[in-house]
Amino acid sequence: MLVQKLDQATGSLQGMIEGAIQNFLGFATSSTSKQQFISLEDNEEYLSMDNEEEEADVEKKIVDVMEYMTTNNIDILGLAETNVNKNTLKTLEHTVQDKFKLYFTTEEKKGTGIRFLVKKEFIVYVQQFQYFKGRIGFIDFYTKKKKICIVQAYINVQDKEKPQVKRLYKQIEHWTNQCLDSFVKNIIIMGDFNTKWNEYEFLMHHIGGMTYSIISKNTSSKNQPRFSAMTSQIFYKNDNNEDILYTEENKVKEQTNLHFQAITGAINCEKDLSQYPEWQEQYQPKRDVQYTIYSDLIKYLTLDEWIDNVKSLPNNKASGPSGISYKILKNLNEDNQSLLHAFICVCMNLNDIPAEWKKATIYPIPKPKPFFANLTNTRPITLLETPQKAFISLLNRRLSRILKNNNVLKRNQFAALPGNSTFEPIRMINEIIQDAKENNKELWLLSQDLGKAYDCVNIFILEKAMERIKIPSNFIKIISSLFNNRQNQVITAYGLTDPYDVLIGIDQEEVISPLLWCIYYDPLLCEIEQRKLGYTLEAPKIALNKFYGEDTSDDTEKLTISSNAYMDDTQWLAPSQNNLEKILEIADSFYKLNDIQVNKEKSELLVRYKQGRYRPKLKPHEPVTLRFGSDSIFIIPVSP
Repeated sequence: MLVQKLDQATGSLQGMIEGAIQNFLGFATSSTSKQQFISLEDNEEYLSMDNEEEEADVEKKIVDVMEYMTTNNIDILGLAETNVNKNTLKTLEHTVQDKFKLYFTTEEKKGTGIRFLVKKEFIVYVQQFQYFKGRIGFIDFYTKKKKICIVQAYINVQDKEKPQVKRLYKQIEHWTNQCLDSFVKNIIIMGDFNTKWNEYEFLMHHIGGMTYSIISKNTSSKNQPRFSAMTSQIFYKNDNNEDILYTEENKVKEQTNLHFQAITGAINCEKDLSQYPEWQEQYQPKRDVQYTIYSDLIKYLTLDEWIDNVKSLPNNKASGPSGISYKILKNLNEDNQSLLHAFICVCMNLNDIPAEWKKATIYPIPKPKPFFANLTNTRPITLLETPQKAFISLLNRRLSRILKNNNVLKRNQFAALPGNSTFEPIRMINEIIQDAKENNKELWLLSQDLGKAYDCVNIFILEKAMERIKIPSNFIKIISSLFNNRQNQVITAYGLTDPYDVLIGIDQEEVISPLLWCIYYDPLLCEIEQRKLGYTLEAPKIALNKFYGEDTSDDTEKLTISSNAYMDDTQWLAPSQNNLEKILEIADSFYKLNDIQVNKEKSELLVRYKQGRYRPKLKPHEPVTLRFGSDSIFIIPVSP
């Protein structure tokens, strides 16, 4: 166990803090099989003292604590409400200095005093220590594996201290935002909060799930609120970036619609490729793709083919606004199946989708974090009309089979096509890392994080991407009709919102969307592979028609790999930082053209330097400054 809270915190909070920090830091781990705690009376103030006699007692207690930490392999220990004066602090600091360092506040008021006791060998990882009003302390670690910030608090919620409580929460919010801005993603907040939910529930919103996860451990289940995405109140940011809480039905529905309509901040619009000359060539029709491969794509389907398609649909799927489920479609009699089949054929003939089929319902599913009346903490599920999904699933099977059989898409995209899985990209990465180790080669591998990939798809650019691989125009018209002029409604606690126009994107729940994303993303993968900026694998050439006595020992096969993609998860590979930055510059240009949002600061970097006598090894906890297009990001790399 790594950290134990040594004040009035409960045992359940102790276990949570220890487990969380042990996972984050990667310091020493416990050899004990059972957690141990120093129990305190509820009204006892640990290390409190009023005279010289008690000073000796305090010194004895700190020695006992040090022995306890050593015995139980505890590296960091937090203290709160210690009420120790400055003279005693000097004594304590001298007592622990051989094995520990004491970080402390200097407030002397009753109920104050935040301390961190850190083993001496880990002092090198401490970047800073701050405190505020003697009630909260902040310590910042850069460890071998992670950057982590720990905030410890003692908050008294008596009526006369309510103004101070709000100031303390504001300071915690400031510290956490400061950590996030400096790319510290691992933050632990611990301590005694004594929080009353009915008074401070919405104050928790400003601090987020970090404080909630701590406080909820100290709150009885009967008092703990239940959070749901279908709430009767939501927060919304105004033009001044201030949180406004809405509780009225009309306002909740209005702001909910605004949130989901503007979730990407972009709209479908024509893009003039002449403004992006570096991409004009890539969007030209591919010379190695023949129009004839699509001869069966829009061929009219027979009634038997339609019925077989309906039978293959999954069960237990939610229906769209009409309430028609897959089960209903499967149980239609032959006359009704014939009628629906004829209707589908008309859609294919007109290259159009009925307007009623383009109406959908959004159900906001809570993410695995507290909701706090914030719609960004939800994942929207779009409920589509099942007859339309049945029709599109048939087209999807036809198109994916054609693209697979004719190797139309870039080979380093391993999603959406029949027979593909995550096995291939994982094996490729493992092989490349192994090659770099065995041949002492430099390797830079960056994993990027795209945000709301499907929601950002520009339909006009999607049309150009389909034309690029010579998909027939009538099929392109069907897809354009499917995603243009759509309307959504959102389920709330007050019922459905009014319909709103969908401004951009493709539906994640649409069966053809993964394949369309791969088509949309393919120009970038092709462009980067053509630049030959990636990592190169070499192997001896196998001569099948080798003549007797011919020496081919110096012949090698070379393969350069710059990318490895599975849907919107992409890894960029390069033999140097310079090449990786060139790849990222190309990618950034593509993202701007296509309105794709990339969370650059969430990128993960793996680096292996070529080992040499004069080449310093990268220290894992030291950040690397990396140019990502027009931005610079700071990443703590890991070693393979």
